[in-house]
Amino acid sequence: MIEHISFDDPVEIALNSITDVFFVLDAEYKFQYINRSACDFFNTAKTQLMHASFWEVYPFKEAALLSDILIRASLQREKVSQQYYSLSHSRWFNVTAYKWNEGVAVILNLADSEGPVQEEIIQNIKVLSLVLDYIPHIAFMLNEKAEVVYLNKRWTEYTGTAIEEGMGYGWGERIHAADFEKKMLLWDQNVESGKAFKTKFRVLNKKGEYRWHADSLVPLPTKEKKPSLWVGTATDIHDFVLVKRRQQLVEDRLRESLHLATSITTTTPDLIMIYDIPSESIVYLNKSHLSNYSPEELKKMNKEERVELVHLEDRQAALFFHDHFYTATDGEIREIEYRVKKQHLADHDEWMWLNERRMVFQRDEKGSVQQYIAVVQNITDRKEAEIRKTENEVLNKLVEKKEEFISVASHELKTPITTIKASIQILKRLIQNHSDENTLLVFVIKATQQVNKLMSLIGDLLDNTGFKEGKLHLNITTFHFGSLLEEVLHSYSSHRQIQIEGPVDVEIEADEVRLGQVINNLLSNAIKYSPEETSVQVITSVYEGWLKVQVVDKGKGIPPEKLEHLFERFYRVDEKLTDVSGLGLGLYIIAEIIKLHKGKYGVISEVEKGSTFWFEIPLKQN
Repeated sequence: MIEHISFDDPVEIALNSITDVFFVLDAEYKFQYINRSACDFFNTAKTQLMHASFWEVYPFKEAALLSDILIRASLQREKVSQQYYSLSHSRWFNVTAYKWNEGVAVILNLADSEGPVQEEIIQNIKVLSLVLDYIPHIAFMLNEKAEVVYLNKRWTEYTGTAIEEGMGYGWGERIHAADFEKKMLLWDQNVESGKAFKTKFRVLNKKGEYRWHADSLVPLPTKEKKPSLWVGTATDIHDFVLVKRRQQLVEDRLRESLHLATSITTTTPDLIMIYDIPSESIVYLNKSHLSNYSPEELKKMNKEERVELVHLEDRQAALFFHDHFYTATDGEIREIEYRVKKQHLADHDEWMWLNERRMVFQRDEKGSVQQYIAVVQNITDRKEAEIRKTENEVLNKLVEKKEEFISVASHELKTPITTIKASIQILKRLIQNHSDENTLLVFVIKATQQVNKLMSLIGDLLDNTGFKEGKLHLNITTFHFGSLLEEVLHSYSSHRQIQIEGPVDVEIEADEVRLGQVINNLLSNAIKYSPEETSVQVITSVYEGWLKVQVVDKGKGIPPEKLEHLFERFYRVDEKLTDVSGLGLGLYIIAEIIKLHKGKYGVISEVEKGSTFWFEIPLKQN
């Protein structure tokens, strides 16, 4: 570090009498000497400036502009001369910086002319390229001939073309022909006046689609009446134009003295901030219309207060995202969506959705993440549109299910009624013809079977209503499980070979009628959905106070993607199967009965090999 610098009295007097600003910084950019003009320039007393850091004394925006000059001068032996526009003084200065021992000496004096203003500004853009390349808009700069002299990386990401192809007049190749002519007309009308203006136009993206964009063009400060450079951002407003016809939020007109970086960050509707992790504070925040919070309010809040603004359901994810950002690598972009309060002290909570894109901005000497830069975008409209779309999809599915159920129910109810009607008509003729009792009995049995089927369908509908309203209760008794199983199997003796494996001599506490209904439904399904020549297995097992029953068939099996829906109301695996009867309530009723018994249920299935439906319930109901 350079020690405190002093000069002989004549030199000291001379340095303090000149109007030029002169100061010396050490290797850590701390003030080691300043003359009187420098004190006036920084508007700070000499005692406060000495040994203070240049970056602490000078405003962040100003220091960023001079940093490139100071760093270059400290790294090379030759002096560095360049012109610099001071926002604080609204004046152009000639800056000369040169190596001084381990530090750097700096002289500033008023510039007689602007010098290479355009080259200076283009050079300064590089300082903020990190910000510009990661905002979700196309940032650009034009000269007075409407030639593009700068584009950020968003141009390539969006159009799929290299930045070089968009330079000069190349950008016009991606603009819709009908809009390009109007845009150039507006340019001609406004460029002479030097006033900011806005345009809307369509841009061809890398997918070959034209999408509507809006841009805001602002002239940079200049001594001449006619600006030589214009800056702006182009924002995709296609969804707003097509869906809501809502124009982009009006952007604030840039003040004459605002620097290029502030110009571009102000034209974006998004919030851009730089956050310091060790101090848990916001060190930079643009003036964004993203929320009702002013930059001053957000900066004054501590971490806990800012966390309180996040919706409770999103808070844990947001904290995890924040607390684990130290693992981020350079160049890596991390993204999160969450809700925040629209107003801090509102009587009732209103929420808006935000999308935050974050990346490392600065590391400390140990390589740890010290600061990050974040771009926050309001995505409330998109999120609300997604919610409405999901609600509509659910509603449409419910309507489809309703119509589907009505169709199936009509068919299922009509079939037995038609059969009953036909049987009665035949019985009537047979009675009139004095047919024998055996012939009559055939049609009586047939009609009775259809009545039983009709009663079963009606029973399923009543059970569905009962389960839905919570009105069904179990009649728990103690009975012999083997007797129940034998009774159920008796009705299937003429249909198919049913094999029993495992213990059945078990006493169980359950609702005997409902448990019989479960086994009956499972056997009925196994028989319906498997070939006639195959057998059905009923496998039982008892363990640790539980009874498990499995019904195994060798049918077509069920696709994996449909397994999770099997126990839903009205669900049918294949709606196109008209030869398989049922309302789609059987498995739903099974699930509800087993749940009332505090049991478990499930299915294992393999396509073309068959299915195993199982349930297990405790032997004793407490």
